[in-house]
Amino acid sequence: MISKLRGSILLTLGMLLPFVSQSGKLMAADAATAPTISGYVDTQYGYNFAQPLSGQTFGRSYDLQDNTISNTAHIAIGGSFNSNTTYDVEFDAGHDANVTVGGDSTVGPSSVALQEAYVNYAGASHFGFKAGKFVTYEGIEVVETNANPNISKGLLFNYAEPISHVGGVLTFIAGPLDFALGAVNGWDLPNDNNKDKMWVGKVGLNLGDKLAATLSGYKGLERVATVVNATSGNTVATDNAMRESVDLTILTKIIPKLDIYLQANTGTQEKAVDNDGEVFAGTRTNDDRGSWSGAGIQPVLHIGDKFTLGARLEYFADPQGARTGVADNDMTNFTLTPGFKINDNLLVRAEYRYDTSNQKVWVDDKGVAKDNATTGTVQFVVSF
Repeated sequence: MISKLRGSILLTLGMLLPFVSQSGKLMAADAATAPTISGYVDTQYGYNFAQPLSGQTFGRSYDLQDNTISNTAHIAIGGSFNSNTTYDVEFDAGHDANVTVGGDSTVGPSSVALQEAYVNYAGASHFGFKAGKFVTYEGIEVVETNANPNISKGLLFNYAEPISHVGGVLTFIAGPLDFALGAVNGWDLPNDNNKDKMWVGKVGLNLGDKLAATLSGYKGLERVATVVNATSGNTVATDNAMRESVDLTILTKIIPKLDIYLQANTGTQEKAVDNDGEVFAGTRTNDDRGSWSGAGIQPVLHIGDKFTLGARLEYFADPQGARTGVADNDMTNFTLTPGFKINDNLLVRAEYRYDTSNQKVWVDDKGVAKDNATTGTVQFVVSF
């Protein structure tokens, strides 16, 4: 399947790569770099020690399904048209693809998802733009599992951030400072679900190993709820509501052999919950607002050239249940992930994870609700 996918991608790119016209609108053919292909194949097994009757672990995304061997291929194709213009196309194939496009990991493993496809231009004046589909500016963790400190995705990745969006941003880079501002279709939406766009922006500071920090945010009409009158059964309203999110992510390597990732996030969603019954009268009010907040730290200790020890400690609060679906839900997770690099291309990791909540959001093998969950995962990643 991967060979067929790779062949299709290369054929498509070969057809799309532009050659220079006589007017010189694009670039000289010999100024472009040939596409480079990289990626990985990830095989992992996850187990919930409570053996939930539902077969799923609450609060998870890419590892939602319990007692499952999953397999995913990730392919990235990148290159440049000239010294100022680059492109990137990335695919997920297999288990993870359904989550990447906004589904879940219980769907069959034959899907292929477009994770990113964008063009990036950086002019000599420091101004530029980025347009297409690209991943969020928020958070520590990324979709690519081998680039994260741990195997599973954390609470903030799963609940506080979008994965990707389609749109464009204007950029400005000056020394260690990096700015971006633009508009996208919405939060994990290839196609918009309303007439307004979501604003996205970021301010980045890169001082090398000492400190790299990104302050990013989103604001726009996002939620769409079709309201049905409980008595008549007629559709009486469709609600759009404002969503806001602000995120601060920091990475420092000031201590030798120790990478320290830090994150803080807060957000709100209008018309997220129905507290007063007004939904049945035909509309929600902005007072039915949901909010969330969270913070986390993820250190990675490098032991020699082969061993790593990743960890994660997170807290996520969801008072109205706007993100988790459970009101007054305060969740924490502790994760420990030792890894061994067998060679330059093969990584083996194991993960122990313990989640808790003040609500009983997990279940055991008898369907009894629990306020904690313990899971383990082993992972093999081959990179190319």
